[in-house]
Amino acid sequence: MTEAEKLQYEQYKLAYAAFIALYPFELEDLDGEIWADIKGYEGFYQESTFGRTKSFWYGREKILTPKLHTGGYLRVVLYNGGRPKDFYVHKLVAETFLPNPNNLPEVNHIVGMKFNCHVSNLVWSTSSDNVQHAYDTGLQKSGEDHYESLLTNDEIRLIRKIHVKRDKNFSAAEPTMADIGMLASTDILAIDQACCDLVWSAADSKDLRERIESRRGLHQLTAMRALNMGNPQYELISIDQGAKI
Repeated sequence: MTEAEKLQYEQYKLAYAAFIALYPFELEDLDGEIWADIKGYEGFYQESTFGRTKSFWYGREKILTPKLHTGGYLRVVLYNGGRPKDFYVHKLVAETFLPNPNNLPEVNHIVGMKFNCHVSNLVWSTSSDNVQHAYDTGLQKSGEDHYESLLTNDEIRLIRKIHVKRDKNFSAAEPTMADIGMLASTDILAIDQACCDLVWSAADSKDLRERIESRRGLHQLTAMRALNMGNPQYELISIDQGAKI
């Protein structure tokens, strides 16, 4: 688990603790709570409209304490013939109380709180609708707001601009021009500018120039200048000779 995932999980636990204060896992029924047998576990387990799971093993009633999954969902373990099986609580509630005439594959949390498994907070949905709802409610972050993001939104937009649609050839073309050497710099704009200048000044660079232009490679230089990502001015110094070229 990454540090960002650990932080998110800790936030889930704090919110979950506040939720449990309202819906405790105690045997006494809550106001308006309805119970029904869980399909395939009749006589052994029941689910409630509040998202609580009751066990009847050995003739003893018990409210199961669910585990908080790292993704923020609640899970319980049910036994059938001595064999344990994990279940998401929200899925048990939906399968027990919500009709699914269109046989939709997923259950969505309407207000976004994944540990709120009350039947009024659940609805059957498609996978795409579930994902879109996560973005709409802010549960799923995109771009630079995502906790695993390595790029800024401006960098993402730059990549999309220089990408050629339907271009599936990501491999490097066979070289058709002479080696022009290696460049190094701490300035990404300066080194890109210098590389392009050397290529364009080479007499045998026609094929490489066409490949760069067809993929809008030069647009990268323009965008980098606009974003102040470096300095386009540079000097070429030979390491071997220690002098300007």
